[in-house]
Amino acid sequence: MPLSSLITAEKSSPLERSHGRVHLIEGDFYFSPNSQRDVQLPLVYNDIPFRNCFKDSFAEFRQPLWWQPACPYLAFVPLRPSFAGVPFQDLFHISYFPRLRYGGYMIDPQIILGWARLEKDIQDAVNLLLDHEHAPAIAWLVPTALGCQGVFKRVHTLRTQYKSSKEWFSLFMGALSYAIAVSITHRQEIFDEAMPHWFSFLSQRDFSQIWLSGIRSSMVAYFDSCIDRVGVFVQLCQRHRDQFSVDWLCEFGVPVWYPWGHQETRASQADARLARFAPLPHQLQEGSTFLTTNPTPQPQPQSTTELPTRAFDCKLFVSYFTPDLYSFSFRCREFCSNPFLESLF
Repeated sequence: MPLSSLITAEKSSPLERSHGRVHLIEGDFYFSPNSQRDVQLPLVYNDIPFRNCFKDSFAEFRQPLWWQPACPYLAFVPLRPSFAGVPFQDLFHISYFPRLRYGGYMIDPQIILGWARLEKDIQDAVNLLLDHEHAPAIAWLVPTALGCQGVFKRVHTLRTQYKSSKEWFSLFMGALSYAIAVSITHRQEIFDEAMPHWFSFLSQRDFSQIWLSGIRSSMVAYFDSCIDRVGVFVQLCQRHRDQFSVDWLCEFGVPVWYPWGHQETRASQADARLARFAPLPHQLQEGSTFLTTNPTPQPQPQSTTELPTRAFDCKLFVSYFTPDLYSFSFRCREFCSNPFLESLF
C-alpha cells in the first residue's frame, strides 16, 4: 500500500532555503535546503542492506543514504541519541563492568533482558502504528542491537561492543520516530497535540502510560532541527511514488539532499514546482568557491612585477581532477553554460 500524499506530495508554497548549502561532491552539485553538514555521496544499494550487529559497523548508517522504500526510517535515525529518562536510563548508562568470579566480563543479565524487552516493545509499536495508518511495513536492518550479550575475556572488548550496541539501537529509535511522524501527518495533528493519536492508540494496545509518556518526552517524539538526524538523499526528476517529499522532511526537521545539476536546472525552467527547490544565488557561489584566510605561502620565483598576496584569496576548488584536463574543462563549461547559472553571475 502506498504512503499518503500528505507525506509524498510537494507543496506549491515557497520552500525555506536560507539555512541550506550547496555541496560539490565528486564533480556534481547537491543541495540541502535545511542542512549545512558535510556529507558523502552515498552508495546505491540494489538490495536491502541487512547487517549483523555482532560483526558489522554502524558507521555507514551515520551518513545519509539514498531513499529506500523498505527502510525509510533511516532518515530519522538520531546522530547523537540521548538515553535520558524512561524507558532508556536504566539500560544505557553502564560505567562499570565487574569481573566475574570465574574470569571474564559480562553485562548484568537483567539489563540484557530489559534491553531485549525494550527492543521488542519498539518493534511492536512501530509495526502496529504503520499498519494502523495503512503505511507500508518496514524492513528491520538488524533483528537486534544486542551485540554486547555474553561473556567477554577482556573488558575493553565488552566496552567496545557495548558502545556499538548503543549505536545500533539508534535504528530502533529512528524507526519509532518515523512511525510517530507518519501518524501525526495522517491525523493532521500539531506537534504539541494534547493527546496525540499515536499515544492513545498504543495505550489501547496495552502499552503502559509510563512507557508512552517517556517516549513522548524523549527525542524520539520531538521533531525539530535541533535534533540532529542522519537525513536522506532524494531525487527530484526520477522519483519513486512513495519517496518522501522535501517539504515533509523539512517540516519534521530531517535533513535532505538532492542533486542540482544540468538536468534539474533545465527542468526547473519549464516547471515552477521544481524551480522552488533551486539553491539561492549566493549558495551556488559559496558551493563552488570559498575564502581562505592567510593561506600558506608557496615558493615562487622571484619577480619584480609580482604583487604581494592579500589576506584573502578566492579559489575555485573541485573535488577531483582527471588526467584529461581538456575534457574536464569542457564538462565545466557545459554545466555553467545553462541560462540559470549564467543569470547568477
